[in-house]
Formats: sequence, structure tokens, C-alpha cells
Amino acid sequence: NNTFATSDVEILNSTISSNTDVGIRVASATPDFTGLLIDGCTVSSNGTYGFVSNPSQDNLNINTGFVIRNSAFTGNNTLGGGANHIMFFGSFSGTATISNVDITADTRAYGIVFNGAKNAGDTWPAAGNIVMNDLVFNGTIDKSSIYFYRYSTLANVSMTDVDMSGLASL
Repeated sequence: NNTFATSDVEILNSTISSNTDVGIRVASATPDFTGLLIDGCTVSSNGTYGFVSNPSQDNLNINTGFVIRNSAFTGNNTLGGGANHIMFFGSFSGTATISNVDITADTRAYGIVFNGAKNAGDTWPAAGNIVMNDLVFNGTIDKSSIYFYRYSTLANVSMTDVDMSGLASL
């Protein structure tokens, strides 16, 4: 865990696989995280999440400028937990772009989750600028492929060429 603000992190052309827990994690204890690029990576066969940002949602950190592109997320959540999603953006009101990403799943959880507020009674923020382009889902997902919750508005969200035709329910 990091107690200092972090910026401009790049994970390029890497294979992140077979971790007993998370593939890529931005810890909740990181106060601010601005600028994360995951490009040309394969994230596979990790025990829980493929990618997670602010998993415990215990602080009001600012996570923004996240870009995940030209990558594949395959077979994550090998432990089969119902709350271990392929990608999870917790208490997230920043900007994110996910483009040219293939997701192959066999999971009892959600595909990509954006959560605006930790609790139902909290003030719900507007979603930040979230762009999803050229996503292809295959395999089985027990819950929604893309799930937004606890936002006051999704006016800043756009999706183009998101293909879920290769999915089946568990």
C-alpha cells in the first residue's frame, strides 16, 4: 500500500498471470492516482480480479486518467467469488478509457464494474468521462457484462462497438 499520491504509471506489453489474488491493483490506501496506462498486456488466470482500483472504497481518493487498451483479460476470478469482477473501479468518479480489449470469462461475477459511491446512503457523484470502444466479450458471465451503480448520472459515459454476442449465462 502507498500513502503518497501516484501518477503516470505505465504497464506495457506484459503478462500478468496466475496470481493468487489480484492481477493489477490500485490500493485503497493510495490517496490519489492520476494516470495509469495498461497497454498491450495479457491479464489472465488471477485468483480474484484482473484489475481493481480502490477495492475497499474506504477513502475518497481521486483515481483518474486510467487507460486500458490493446489488451486481453482472460480467465480471471479463478477462485469463483461472486464479488470478484474482471475489472472493478471502486468509488470512481474520474476518467477512464477502455479500448480494443478482449475479455474472456467464466465467472460468477460481473465483467466491468464502475461504482460511484461506497454506500447507498452516500452522495452519489456524476460518472466521470468514461469511454469504452471496441470491447469484445466471450465466455460466460453470471451477472452483467458492464455494470454502473451509485451514480447520479451517466451522461459522461459513451460506448462504441461493444460486442457481447459471444457471452452465455452460467
